[in-house]
Formats: sequence, C-alpha cells, structure tokens
Amino acid sequence: MNIKWSIVLLFVFVLNVQSQTNKIEMDMEPKILLVGRNLTVMEILKNELLKYDRNIVYANSIELIELKLNKGDIDLVVIGAGFPDTIRNEMEGRITVLHPNTPLFMIKRTSDGNPAKMIHFCNEKAIMWKIEKSIGPLSKSK
Repeated sequence: MNIKWSIVLLFVFVLNVQSQTNKIEMDMEPKILLVGRNLTVMEILKNELLKYDRNIVYANSIELIELKLNKGDIDLVVIGAGFPDTIRNEMEGRITVLHPNTPLFMIKRTSDGNPAKMIHFCNEKAIMWKIEKSIGPLSKSK
C-alpha cells in the first residue's frame, strides 16, 4: 500500500514541478502587445505564438492599447500594417508619449496585406487558412 501512495505522490510532485516550470518560463518571457485591425486575426496570431511559449496580448484600438499599457507589464508593442497610415501614426505617437521606454515596432506593409507576416517563423499558409476560414478572404486595399 505504501508503494502505491509513494508512486501517486511522486506523480503529483512531477506534475506540479512541470506546471511551476512552465509558469516560471512564461513569466520570464517578454509580454508582447500585438496591435491589429481585427480581433479574430489577433486571436489566431496569439494562438500561433503561444505554441512557441510567447506571452501575447492584443488590441485593435487606441483605447485598448492604453488600457493594456497602463497595466505596466508590456515589454514590446508591435503594430500591424493593416491600419491606414494616419491611425498607425496616431497609435505610434500615443504610445511614445504615454510609455516612452516601451519598445515599439511597426510592421512594414506588404503588397498582399498578409497578417501572417507578423510571425516570420510560423507556417504562413496555415495561419492564412485559419484567418480566411474565420473571417473570409482578406481585402488587399489599405
């Protein structure tokens, strides 16, 4: 009877250690704020990045950006290329005024308007398939 309980306790201990290790690794990963037009697309991109243990939150408006930044735990802001230049510039200005020490990266526009370009190391076709299945074909106009 003692050996069975020892095995059970050892199993629970190993699971707990693994859980704590994953939590520590996630806490050490920089928190990235992705900014894009469509929240469904942002959720897909977030899920893809979670596969690589990235710590991601997202927003699609200046108000949501401010809300997330004011929590004080964002390490990097990435603004997608889907917004018109005026909105991108407004977001950039607002972020640099509110949180000048938070690094900001603006994704360069591509001719195809592909949001999967935000993640260079993921399977672009798989991401695009998920996006188009969720929201339909992407428009090329900006």
